[in-house]
Amino acid sequence: QPLDLVVDDCSHMYEATRESFNELFPRLRPGGLYVIEDWDWIRVEKVAEMWADRIPLTRLAEDLVRALASSSGRISEIVVEPELLRVRRGDASIDPGGFDLTKVPG
Repeated sequence: QPLDLVVDDCSHMYEATRESFNELFPRLRPGGLYVIEDWDWIRVEKVAEMWADRIPLTRLAEDLVRALASSSGRISEIVVEPELLRVRRGDASIDPGGFDLTKVPG
């Protein structure tokens, strides 16, 4: 059955969070919600220093905005809040086997 909600509060690293998104977002029902917590760790000085060699999750936020702007219908809404990104699944059909957020279909 399609999922209604996914809450990602796991690795906080760009690559792992993007892979989780690619795997789980297509499994949401249209209108379902994908939440990414602690996406803005780059603004916390001690954390940013500790993870200075890592790609910040702000890059994922940029990927999501580009996907929304592509008008593909995969994402219908993004809400950006301190510590939370909320991504609503659009009505477009998504192949769960080959979904890649960074690739615009078509």
